[in-house]
Amino acid sequence: MKNLLIGLSIFLSSFPLFSQTFDLSISTDTAFFSYQNEIKHLYAYLNNPSDDSIHVDIIRVVNNVQPNWANGMCADTVCYFISTDSIHVIIPPNGNVEFRPGFTLFNDTTSQVAESIYDMKNKTDPSGQIMTHGFYGINTNVISSSQDLVLKNQINIFPNPTSGIINIEDASVIKNIKIFNWKGQLVFEKRGDQKTIDISFLSQGNYLIAIDTELGKVIRKFIKL
Repeated sequence: MKNLLIGLSIFLSSFPLFSQTFDLSISTDTAFFSYQNEIKHLYAYLNNPSDDSIHVDIIRVVNNVQPNWANGMCADTVCYFISTDSIHVIIPPNGNVEFRPGFTLFNDTTSQVAESIYDMKNKTDPSGQIMTHGFYGINTNVISSSQDLVLKNQINIFPNPTSGIINIEDASVIKNIKIFNWKGQLVFEKRGDQKTIDISFLSQGNYLIAIDTELGKVIRKFIKL
């Protein structure tokens, strides 16, 4: 009987009775810089709906910033040096941890885009749950002005991700379209009122599309498959 109980205990410890998973909610994942030496933090929340603590490793897996940019990260009230690529956080029961990656734009009038992508790995749940999200900084002095971003919620692009075609849903007249890669390089430009563009020639990856309309400009992110 004793051996049976020991065996049962080992069996149950190998398979969690309740899965402990967290979810990720994003408040702000893109920072628009309007002046040099500006520092901005972006906001994400790791939420724990369970009655037990969850341990999570946050790992920066992509760090595309130009020489005159810097990025770091904060978890709740603790901030880490820009050279830190991974941190460990504990999400309290039925609580959350505020994760704040951030960018600093130093004296730089040429670099347009910065990108950091993070993996959030659940170390408590043996299922190995991983969530990935990217955070971006955009130098509006180079590719747009801050007042041009008022159309942000009025223009939609689809499908996203896309393998070849982007449709632009916009009631106003489009004057110009520019696409930038995550090195800040201009890879496509088209003038005129184009609501559908073919980007099948682009390599797989993340891009920015800047749409200049008669009412102003808007910048959107998209993924090329």
